[in-house]
Amino acid sequence: MTDDAPTDPRGQFQHELDWTMDDETLSLAARQERPGPVVVRNNATLDGRGGTVWAQAGPVVRVTAERATLRDLRIEYTGPDGGVALSADYDGITLENVTVRGAVVGLAVEAGEWRYPHQLNLGTVLPGVPHAVRLRVVVPVPCQLSSEVAGVTLTPQTLPPGAHEVRVLIEPLSKDTLVCGTLTIKTAFLRREIVLNAHALAPAAGLPAPATQQERVVWEPPDWGAVTSAPRGAPVVPRSAPVVAPAVVTKTPGADASGSPVAPPPLPAWVVSPPVPSKPRLRPVTGPLLGGAFSSPRVEPPPPPAVEVSPPVVEPQPKPKPKFKPATGVPLWAQPPKPPVPPPT
Repeated sequence: MTDDAPTDPRGQFQHELDWTMDDETLSLAARQERPGPVVVRNNATLDGRGGTVWAQAGPVVRVTAERATLRDLRIEYTGPDGGVALSADYDGITLENVTVRGAVVGLAVEAGEWRYPHQLNLGTVLPGVPHAVRLRVVVPVPCQLSSEVAGVTLTPQTLPPGAHEVRVLIEPLSKDTLVCGTLTIKTAFLRREIVLNAHALAPAAGLPAPATQQERVVWEPPDWGAVTSAPRGAPVVPRSAPVVAPAVVTKTPGADASGSPVAPPPLPAWVVSPPVPSKPRLRPVTGPLLGGAFSSPRVEPPPPPAVEVSPPVVEPQPKPKPKFKPATGVPLWAQPPKPPVPPPT
């Protein structure tokens, strides 16, 4: 860190991020909370080690680098509802065990609006008996639900995109047992949490009566009615549809004069076009008068059998004798010249 580093906590955190170069890693202290908002500008790795980056203004963390990595980090928007927790300029960023509270912008795989409670307070419940409630949520992408609280189960655990009613079942609790844990919503890249609170308490004077109603709805979006009553799209028509023949009116013995509609014999579910007959091959036949103006079908004779042709025999040619044999180990340019040949007499 340079001497001109900011002195405020958020400015120091941003300064550390800016000085973490490409392919380097900035590791926070374990379980540490750092204020935002901050911007990740380099292709570096921010290892939160279970820590949290929070801010009351969004986006809490904005990633403008194409190959940045966020790991073991919680990103929480703590302002009014509707704020952005994570914003990314590229889809190629890497997210490893990242939990968000707030909207996510810029990632196509997380596009859409989430409707779920951040906290679910069930109040007091009767001890010694199971307690079941219902939770209504809207998810834009496929996700999985799980409970990190012992004795609490969720049904269903896999949700496709759309509106769903989730059943939360709490096993019988002992008296004065306090339930406080996390219900998780996991997508392919991110994690979201719902904090669950409940207190098993027997009826007593001066205290609120424990909840006894089973299968009650404890939370739903304000516009749940509009979400569930939205018209669905028209059904998809297949490319090939079964052919239904119209009813045929016939007269049967004992029937009135008008007859009664009788359905024809059942047809196959799908109509298959008959094969197209192949046309004979035509060969033009030239007549003495008409010439080649008309053609008539004629069967071509079979091709003559292939005749095997032996390859020509090539006699080996004698290799030409060298004019001279160089001395062993002496290059040609270093050998002594040969005496001249006398001319013939």
